[in-house]
Parts: sequence; structure tokens; C-alpha cells
Amino acid sequence: MVVHNISNITGEQAFHSMLQSGKRNILKNYIYFAIAFAIGAPLTIIGFVRRDSQFITMGAIFILFTLAVGVYNIIMLSRLPKDVQNKNPEVIRDGVTYDFTFKEKSVDIIIINSGKKKKINYSYLDFKKIYEYDDLFEIRLQSKEVLLCLKDGFENDKEKMMDFFIKNVSTNKKLVIIDKREAVKKLK
Repeated sequence: MVVHNISNITGEQAFHSMLQSGKRNILKNYIYFAIAFAIGAPLTIIGFVRRDSQFITMGAIFILFTLAVGVYNIIMLSRLPKDVQNKNPEVIRDGVTYDFTFKEKSVDIIIINSGKKKKINYSYLDFKKIYEYDDLFEIRLQSKEVLLCLKDGFENDKEKMMDFFIKNVSTNKKLVIIDKREAVKKLK
């Protein structure tokens, strides 16, 4: 069944969503931090125990790389809010409207921002994860984009339309919608 949703996202909601997405991407760099430290620390310790300058040098190189990744991540995290504002001034100022048409195999989206329209079609295979919150669904795509689908935007019988939305998404990719409603309540 075709499900229609119009989500009017405010500038503040869009800014918060872009900020969270940026933080997730930056924090993934800590994987490199952990790997380099896991290699560098033992090499350095072995080098000091054996009094082998080659092990000490290699361990020091890995530890320096670890420090460089850490400093880079801290700088990127501190600059992120300003970068998001500079790269998306229209979205933050005016907000954005997503006009979703969820079909059985794909979704058509018309994105309206500052009088400009852009039409996009995504297969459900392009969806990476979907998180359900009290008032919206956060759709994360394979391309690292994030779409917000407000629950209030579903037409007519909202509960029935949300059920069809969930059915359309989960039957095509076996995608499980992760319920974040309880997690948010626990934080409050």
C-alpha cells in the first residue's frame, strides 16, 4: 500500500539531526585510535623490556599516530557546529519539508527548501537503519544521509499508515526499526 507523509522539519530539528550525524561520523575515527594504541603500546613495552630500539621506535610511531587521531577528532568535534551552520544556512534558517510517498518497493521524496524542489527516489535497500522516537522516525541511508519522517505527517488514520510504513520497509529488506522511545525516556 502507498503511504503518504509530509514532514515539515524546523531549522532547529535539521541542525540537531545534522550535528548528530556529523558526530557519529567523526567518532568512528576512534576505531583507528584504538587499533593504533593496541599495536603501539605493546610494541613500546616489548621494546623497553628487550631494550630494542626498533620496537621502541615502531611503538612510538603508532602512539604518535594515536595522539594525532585523538587531536584531529577533538578539533573536528569542536568545529562541527560552526561547519554545519556554514554549509547549510538555508536549511537551518528556513527548515526543510520532506514529502514522502512510501511505496511497496521504494520511496519517492520531494525535498522543499527555500522555494527549491528536488525529487529523489530511494529503494529500501538504500536504507541502513531506522530509529523510532516518540514524534518521528530517523531514517539513515547507506550514503550517510539522514531523513526525518514526522509521525504527525502521516495522512488520515496515522496509526494505520505508520503500520503500513513499517510493513513496507521491513518486508523489502528485513530492516528492523530500532525503538529509541524508551532510551530517550530513561535519559530524561
